[in-house]
Amino acid sequence: EPQYVKVVPGTDKLVDGYYYTPSSTTGRGYRLESREVVHVKYFNPLSRLYGQGSLSAINRAIQSEEYAAIYQAGLFKNRGRMDGILTTQQQLNEQTATVLQNLWRKSMRLLEQNFGTVVLGMGTEYKAITITPKDAEFINTRKLSREDILGALGVPPVMLGIEAGDIGRRKEQVRIYWQNTLLPKLRHRDGVLNENLVRVFPDGEGLILETDLTQVEA
Repeated sequence: EPQYVKVVPGTDKLVDGYYYTPSSTTGRGYRLESREVVHVKYFNPLSRLYGQGSLSAINRAIQSEEYAAIYQAGLFKNRGRMDGILTTQQQLNEQTATVLQNLWRKSMRLLEQNFGTVVLGMGTEYKAITITPKDAEFINTRKLSREDILGALGVPPVMLGIEAGDIGRRKEQVRIYWQNTLLPKLRHRDGVLNENLVRVFPDGEGLILETDLTQVEA
């Protein structure tokens, strides 16, 4: 749970230690010395203490995808009805407007139980004040967000079953996924562990830690 770890900067060295506060505690944390922690991180142009994950660069795309999913769920929960207002050409006093508003709310509650038609009278019309999924190019927007996220993570669509294609194309995408995404990450992790962990073992001179990739066809 790296989100619960804070780096403690040093005065005579870059990192003096780490402070870990588990989510299950109420403000009580644990101080760890720098030699007790192996910090595996990626380059961050904005900080020497904290790494930067692959998703940081596309945070907006992730938020857009999340908001789109919430919007879609709300739309279906509301049976496809959009937010809107009631308008009429007639002059309405406060009492009449309140009656129409209550009638509309009552009709909506009835529609939640059974499909039907709402009749308000007095020339009242309903106008949506939110854009429709069609106007927002909803499907294309979500597809672009998905492609941005997969691209940042280096995951081919075939790995999630999004694209089919022939078996040769699928095997090639899996091979590229291993070569361009997984293997560099594994080598980076192995390098950090060799530099900061393996060398502290007694008789660790000459030992090298490597991920076993003998079963990987890449």
